[in-house]
Amino acid sequence: MKENIDPCVKCSICNLYCPVALETDLFPGAKTSGPDAQRFKFSNGVIPEEFSRYCIGCGNCVINCPAGINTPLLNILSKAKYREKHPLSLGERLLENVIFLPSYIDIFSNLINKITNSSFV
Repeated sequence: MKENIDPCVKCSICNLYCPVALETDLFPGAKTSGPDAQRFKFSNGVIPEEFSRYCIGCGNCVINCPAGINTPLLNILSKAKYREKHPLSLGERLLENVIFLPSYIDIFSNLINKITNSSFV
């Protein structure tokens, strides 16, 4: 990792401002997915990169961190490492690119119309 995590004092303020951690138990928070994930490894020796995939990169943790730890950067680097081992499924790719969802729907509806000889989908 390129970000220095040594200044982190483990105050957990970053977790208080993380919108994802406040909404779901799937993401343990910025401290756990960022600095703690870099400091500690699980008993099997694996850094929990899977946590990083839930970070939306909003930057609330950086803004409120007294040490200025760039947790979104840590999560982006971890996410890239995780994606090398666990590529996105087709469904995940579609959902991660929601801006293109209307065009996907148009393609699928046209395909379904041709298959079913219908014009109502």
